[in-house]
Amino acid sequence: MFRISPTNAKQLAAFILKGPTVFSKPIHTTSAVAKWGDVYIPPDLKKYQEPFPKDFKEHPDRDLVNFPHPETPAYPSKTRFGIVPDSWFTIFYPKTGVTGGYLFYSGLAFYLIQKEWWVIDEEIRLFGIFGVIFYGVYKMMGASIAEAWDKDKSAALGRAEKYVADNRSAFTNAIKTQQQYITAYSALPPLIAEAKRENVQLQLEAEYRRRLMKAHGEIKRRLDFMADLEDAKRRFQRRYMINWIVDQVKKSITTQNEKVLLNQCVADLKGLAQRSNIK
Repeated sequence: MFRISPTNAKQLAAFILKGPTVFSKPIHTTSAVAKWGDVYIPPDLKKYQEPFPKDFKEHPDRDLVNFPHPETPAYPSKTRFGIVPDSWFTIFYPKTGVTGGYLFYSGLAFYLIQKEWWVIDEEIRLFGIFGVIFYGVYKMMGASIAEAWDKDKSAALGRAEKYVADNRSAFTNAIKTQQQYITAYSALPPLIAEAKRENVQLQLEAEYRRRLMKAHGEIKRRLDFMADLEDAKRRFQRRYMINWIVDQVKKSITTQNEKVLLNQCVADLKGLAQRSNIK
């Protein structure tokens, strides 16, 4: 088991507190010199550093005090040793000064190692080896990687700015057209009210005509019923009168009268036959 001795602890503390280390050397970028862990912002992209425009006009009902705009920084915050946030050290400045953060974290690490809560095994040693490899890759390829990323970001922003510049006139004309539409639409409310009023009048007229047609139909149906009733009554009276007359005539004809009528009919037929030369 690896254990740190007091001599090694003093040497490590002196190494941390003696000032600039290998990690504070300038970072190799294409256009600016920054310290290891500092936020590097390309010069041509500094105008995009502000996350939200200050002259943005928000709606007056928006509560910006309790619900401010969510802002995402365009670049990460400053770090130390490449991976440790700088805010972890600045919180000790009011009480302990500059060296407070280094002493606290180094003492915490020594305490965890001494109590064997943090065991130094092969994987921890590999972490140091990977750190050395990472630093070497950074020294050899950091400049080319940073240059490639800067070019890609600058190219993307250039394309966006070119798109805005090329379409600015179209956007301006579209805004003017929309303003004209808004001005034209401002005349619609009175017309809409008048149209609704006319629609209501048309609905009332249609309802009046529907009820008038219904009343006409009911009256016609009742008149037709009365006419059919009178016609049926007259037909019944006529049929009754004809039947009554026929019955009375049949009752008035006796056997003698029937014979006389038959003889008279035969005589009439013979007279008709003689006048017509019928044999």
